[in-house]
Amino acid sequence: SFFLPFFFGLIVGDVAYGIALLALAFFLLRRVKSGSDMHSLGMVLAFCAGWTILFGFFYGEFMGNLGEHLFHMHPLWKSRVGKEGVISLFILTLSIGAIHIVLGLILGVWNALRVRSRSELLERGGMLIAILALLFLIMSFLGYLPRSFMTPMMAVLIVGLVILIASFGMTGVI
Repeated sequence: SFFLPFFFGLIVGDVAYGIALLALAFFLLRRVKSGSDMHSLGMVLAFCAGWTILFGFFYGEFMGNLGEHLFHMHPLWKSRVGKEGVISLFILTLSIGAIHIVLGLILGVWNALRVRSRSELLERGGMLIAILALLFLIMSFLGYLPRSFMTPMMAVLIVGLVILIASFGMTGVI
């Protein structure tokens, strides 16, 4: 319920598009019965519109770069224009996605412990160990962590994959 509107706003990130979505959301919310699927869609669109407008101000976009020409609008945070903007947005998106996946797996491990499900604990735990090891390997490879992390993280990755395969089979790796 949080990440879909957030990612939508992160991707679209334009004040004008956000306003148009908000108008559509309000139209749906006023025209359809509360509790219906269309009313729920209107609520989701309203949240997506809010994040879209917020990121539109962060990126300084109103119908692309028209806001800069008409209103002298500038990014409050980062511009998505140019190689540097695209690369930084790509890294941000990958980071948020990794946090999202790791958070989901941590909640899965917690839930498995809570309901005492050994198979689910092994499955989620194996995935969590493997993904964290893979993230540390990538950061080490890119120079964000010392290269000396690579060997231990390869060992941890193998342990995570073994746990995953033992609990879920080869489809767990996929």
